[in-house]
Amino acid sequence: MTATQLNDDEDKDDGHEITEQVMDLLQSQSIEPSVLQSVRSILATSARRTKGIAMGRDSARVALNEKKIKIARLQERIAALENKEQALNGQITQIKANLMKMYEDN
Repeated sequence: MTATQLNDDEDKDDGHEITEQVMDLLQSQSIEPSVLQSVRSILATSARRTKGIAMGRDSARVALNEKKIKIARLQERIAALENKEQALNGQITQIKANLMKMYEDN
């Protein structure tokens, strides 16, 4: 089980647990069943919203890490291409020098 799955399980338990705790407290009061149902519904909506925010945050964190990895790979590729360009420029300079020497010798 991954850390995200563990967090999801904890979020489910926390939302459900809080709802049940509040409902247990309200059961001992003389409150109409329709009001209790409204409270339960509001708590459930709040728990879902909180879970959605947490999932969005986790998703954003994963996307950010993936982008960082991609940037690092691209930076490595840039460095390799720059080194290759430098080597090719050195070869071109050497070829030009050899051509100049050939023309001077003739």
